[in-house]
Amino acid sequence: MKRLLIILCILLFTVPCFANQIIIGKKKAAASCSVDTNEVGDRDAESTNRALSQGYLYMFASTADCSGNLAIPYLYFAGSSGDSVTVRLCIYSKSDTTPQADDALVCDSGDIAGGGEAGWKAGTTCASGSVTNGTGYWIGVQLRASTNGWTAKRAGTATLYYVSDSASTCPATLTGLTFSTSASNAPLSAYFQIGR
Repeated sequence: MKRLLIILCILLFTVPCFANQIIIGKKKAAASCSVDTNEVGDRDAESTNRALSQGYLYMFASTADCSGNLAIPYLYFAGSSGDSVTVRLCIYSKSDTTPQADDALVCDSGDIAGGGEAGWKAGTTCASGSVTNGTGYWIGVQLRASTNGWTAKRAGTATLYYVSDSASTCPATLTGLTFSTSASNAPLSAYFQIGR
């Protein structure tokens, strides 16, 4: 009878511990990114207007808040000198504190049309391209050379880089481009969703 009691006591103490080891040792699935809450760029509709000129590439630094595939890109349209304005939103890798030749194009939004009422204007889903949580990227706004200007929204807390390149799409590389700066004119209200 004593043996039976000893065995029962051992089982009472070891089985729960063994069960806890199984539960504790089980890996939790990694949380996935949500297009509703994760982005690289500035999802806020900032309060200050910033006029952008045709034929220019504007860039500002941003950090991805999740690791995942890029989805729909958005740029805030506050007005323009004409309603036929078309832009591209670009995202580049970030190798240093200023945009440079080593920074590679990750995604081009496709055409984003302005005009109509002010608000967020969407590009197309990126066919490819992913970002890594905590990693810095350059968000670029390319105003096509054949259109009018675009009035954007800006936060005014960081440096905005810009260069006249007279391109109609996001450049594949930044080789040969020398950027000027506007202090406290970024980030622009522009972002790529993460989570596709």
